[in-house]
Amino acid sequence: MKIALINDQPEYSGMGEYAFQLFEHLKDLCEVDHIFLNYPESRLERIEDHGRILISKIKKTPVINNRVLFWLKCGKYISGYDLYHIVNHNLSLLSKGRRSIITHHHLSPAKYSDSVVRYYVRRFLHSWIKYANHIITVSNFTKQQLIRDYKLSDSDITVTYNGVRDSYKPRELKKIREQLGLPMDKKIILNIAGSGIRKNISNLIKSFNFLQKKIENALLLRIGKERKENISLVKRLGLQDKVVFLEYVPRDKIPFYYNASDLFVFPSLCEACPMVLLEAMASGVPVIASNASSLPEIVGDAGILVNPCDVEAMAKEMERVLIDKNLQRKLINNGLEQAKKFNWAETALKTIEVYKKFGLI
Repeated sequence: MKIALINDQPEYSGMGEYAFQLFEHLKDLCEVDHIFLNYPESRLERIEDHGRILISKIKKTPVINNRVLFWLKCGKYISGYDLYHIVNHNLSLLSKGRRSIITHHHLSPAKYSDSVVRYYVRRFLHSWIKYANHIITVSNFTKQQLIRDYKLSDSDITVTYNGVRDSYKPRELKKIREQLGLPMDKKIILNIAGSGIRKNISNLIKSFNFLQKKIENALLLRIGKERKENISLVKRLGLQDKVVFLEYVPRDKIPFYYNASDLFVFPSLCEACPMVLLEAMASGVPVIASNASSLPEIVGDAGILVNPCDVEAMAKEMERVLIDKNLQRKLINNGLEQAKKFNWAETALKTIEVYKKFGLI
């Protein structure tokens, strides 16, 4: 039985990480191809250990060329498999007429879309999940969202959590700061996230503003694309010397930024199974996260949960963690244990169980 893992996301993205890690751990368990829809280069490719193999060049449609048309064109060249596992829910339209499983990561981008058009496009794309033989999702929170919004039954959906790579592990803070050129005398609060509204970065900055009045050597380090409004907010609050924006950090360097930090804060409004939280806990960094959506499910009792809209309460919790050594040790130890529950080998095994349970292999 031959399986196609269909993906369009690069490895450095969250859904891309899921696709690449799942393939890496599935390929020794079953016969599987990783089919990559490379929109920027208009190529349909097969990912192999030694590189990418061209399946077909995809001709662009003049004037109205877009991702959806590209995906539909790619679909014509994807055939000959017994099962099609679509690992990005935006590609759900490729499930029709195929024996398929769809991994639906989360509804958050549609719910928190920054334009009406984008909201309805995403809702349209998500609606094709009804053609799948079964749906996999990465948290119970998302499962309940799908049951509610798409009138699915409990038996239609299986939860398999994301994993975390072995490169995320504890290291010596001082040594890593020296390597990265980060100040030794600062209390570094790290946040890694995109620029979407749901990431709630403006409230993080406002909360940090309260914190730095109590802990003068606090430094907020933000990795990820930044909204102009957030940069303006930092200037308006006079925090230019205390907030560092790094729009891009090479993927292989990211683990070391966790190790260089005193605290990881993630006040997102809506998530499914954010890998950054798993990475932070696995790296031995105390975690403060939002008490919204799936985050309590992922963090468990290994971190401190806060109301993402209460900036003063968030600041108080950050201060408490930064000054209380016993609390730091407790959060670090609990986080390391919690992170062990999330590993890609287990994700692959549970995915194989889904294939078998529903007679798909």
